[in-house]
Amino acid sequence: MTEAILFNVDDDQAVRLPKEFRMPGDRVQIRRSGDSVILEPVAEKPQLSAEKVRAWLAEIHALAGGEVIERDQPQPQERDWSKFD
Repeated sequence: MTEAILFNVDDDQAVRLPKEFRMPGDRVQIRRSGDSVILEPVAEKPQLSAEKVRAWLAEIHALAGGEVIERDQPQPQERDWSKFD
């Protein structure tokens, strides 16, 4: 078991984590479990750039054999919407 130092910053309490407990990123999720306080790193959300989307679409296009298969679609059905007026 390793100990850490608690200190106050304005109205907040902080803990200085030893080197072996460092986490990636700059945010953590915090929760209680009984008397324990558990810190978990917040997973970084991947950034989806236009370039990544184009590359992803190109990959899908290549997997589909480079062509889009057309299929017959039924004609839209006529509906009576008068009872909803």
